[in-house]
Amino acid sequence: MKHFDKVVEFGAYDPANWGAHQIEHLPPWLNLGLLNPPADIAHQTPAVIIAFQHDTTVHAIIYALHGIHPKELETITKADVNVLGLMCGLTATKTITGHLIAYGGPQALACVRAVKPKWWIKNHDDEHVNVFGLIGRALRMDEYDLDRVLKEEAGDGEMRGLEGTEFVDLRQGDSIALI
Repeated sequence: MKHFDKVVEFGAYDPANWGAHQIEHLPPWLNLGLLNPPADIAHQTPAVIIAFQHDTTVHAIIYALHGIHPKELETITKADVNVLGLMCGLTATKTITGHLIAYGGPQALACVRAVKPKWWIKNHDDEHVNVFGLIGRALRMDEYDLDRVLKEEAGDGEMRGLEGTEFVDLRQGDSIALI
């Protein structure tokens, strides 16, 4: 952290009052928050929401490094937030006891259907993780691609319930302009 001039911590996102916890040095129309604050010790990385208001509409980009459970998005769906992008991987990671610690595959698809983003962006952060030793033996990673998750969920590979959402499979270092 010594390389940064200032580090700002931010808390839970409240879509009903999205601008209530304004972060110093950010313009008043922009805010950041956590969708799933780390109350669950197994789910180490909370999803981050970047929200901004244009006219009367709140728009958002959600970045879920280790995925997010669809139930954690209920506050977003109830608040009528226009989700421009949902960035989440498709790799589901479980412990050998079956405890899900990174949501992917079917959970990612359920999240997309819940918030109906304009873009569903598959990040590849989870593909480059090599876990060795005791921890590596305790984890089971199940990597999905779009075809597999659609076929397992619907049986036919159709994108039902995803109308208006474009799937983007970005490689490491790639970018997209969300306009």
